[in-house]
Amino acid sequence: MMEVEEFNMENRFRKRGLAMIPTRFGLDQNGIRTAALVNVSSADGTVTATTSGTEIGQGLWTKVAQVVAFKLGIPLSLIRMNDISSAVIPNADLTGGSTGSEMCVQAAMNACDKLNERLAPYKLELPDSTWEELVSIAGRIEDLSATGLFVGMDEFVHTYFVWTAGLTMVEIDTLTGETQILRSDVVYDAGVSLNPDIDIGQIEGAFVTGIGFVTTEDLVYNDDGSIKSLGTWEYKPPCSKTIPQQLNVTFLDNVSNPLGILGSKATGEPPLVTGACSVFFALKNAIAAARADTGNDEEFEMDTPAGPEKVQLMSSVTPNMLTF
Repeated sequence: MMEVEEFNMENRFRKRGLAMIPTRFGLDQNGIRTAALVNVSSADGTVTATTSGTEIGQGLWTKVAQVVAFKLGIPLSLIRMNDISSAVIPNADLTGGSTGSEMCVQAAMNACDKLNERLAPYKLELPDSTWEELVSIAGRIEDLSATGLFVGMDEFVHTYFVWTAGLTMVEIDTLTGETQILRSDVVYDAGVSLNPDIDIGQIEGAFVTGIGFVTTEDLVYNDDGSIKSLGTWEYKPPCSKTIPQQLNVTFLDNVSNPLGILGSKATGEPPLVTGACSVFFALKNAIAAARADTGNDEEFEMDTPAGPEKVQLMSSVTPNMLTF
């Protein structure tokens, strides 16, 4: 904070702002139905898994494949994920609310439990056999195809809460309205992460999505109500120049979630809120510092998104300030 104050005292037309925002985000699994189908090939031991969740880049398939390998006690290389199909899983619910991955993981585990129960007698009789040998023998008699179902049924509105905090420092040019996000630090409660690499990527991506919401992505309308900001010439999602120059994500240690799947917590929407709010209030604090130099200490409202034009106009810079 002292560094920011010193910078603002030494610079007339460039100002910095700092803000730390805590977030408590409720995750809800109530009434959401997820399903999985796990098939084991007795010919070569490979496993095909299908879930009701849609893979849209959030790593759902990877997490499901990992947990299937974990539950069956086999290498991940033997797992293949199959495309979602209503011919395979006919009654799929939505993939959303940040809980799709973890709920599909639970459905897949339920299917694996059935397979392990069918294979248990063969493991007792053939303790030294390989996985391929085991399923080759069991597959002559047993059904090596199993379904799993998981439906969220909680007595409370939220299944559990995610706790996170974001600290952001920004720098603005009060003459042009240019904003630079110098650094953002996020501490996130992911419980026991199902996949730390995926979850960190989800947190970073959601954080940047929040940045776009409060800084660049503005919908401009024509007089007839049609959208004027069509395409990236007018509509600006975050890019390499508008994301934090330094973004650090840290998980809380040893925080297993007793209400989560394998002790985990979801990553998706919670860091979006953290990113949007920490950047917004850091930006507002930088503008407040610029206004204070003009003797204007009054509270002010700032709508989102706060793009360059809005930042410049709200900084209270007037032409008579540009003379020496």
